[in-house]
Amino acid sequence: MQMDRKTTVIIGTSLIVLGMVMAFGLWGLLPVLGLSAAGAYLYTERRRVGRIGAAVQSGLWLIGLAVLFLIEFVMPGIIILAGLSLLARGREAELDAQLVRLLAKLGVQVPGIQMASAAPVAPVQSVPTLAAQPPAQPPVPTPPAPPVAPAPPPTVQPDERATTGETIRL
Repeated sequence: MQMDRKTTVIIGTSLIVLGMVMAFGLWGLLPVLGLSAAGAYLYTERRRVGRIGAAVQSGLWLIGLAVLFLIEFVMPGIIILAGLSLLARGREAELDAQLVRLLAKLGVQVPGIQMASAAPVAPVQSVPTLAAQPPAQPPVPTPPAPPVAPAPPPTVQPDERATTGETIRL
């Protein structure tokens, strides 16, 4: 069986950590280490395939649960994690960019994450001088667009309910 370098590093590190846990009786750290490793793995893999929202939510939950187990603050912490998860909805790309910048500052190399910059920089283009520009041509008028008929209202299936509207009390 031939193993590549990445596989041997992962297996070797796992064996060292397992030996340390056994030697010092740190069995309570195994869930913490497992959740942290799963969170980091899911974050990098989902980010690599372009699912930024899922990557941030996976990392938040799994690494957050690992921290909660570590500090023994699980039940109230899960409620806090749920609130953080809801606050992060729709802002995952911004949070991901901040995490990438933080990792770049710390010098952490994570596979699948480009550390050059969080936002691509547009190339600089030269500005032509006024003498080099041809005389301006008057704009050609375009005919007005034909009127568009309004779209029919969407049909609602019997099992679908509106998410807004009047509250009915029973």
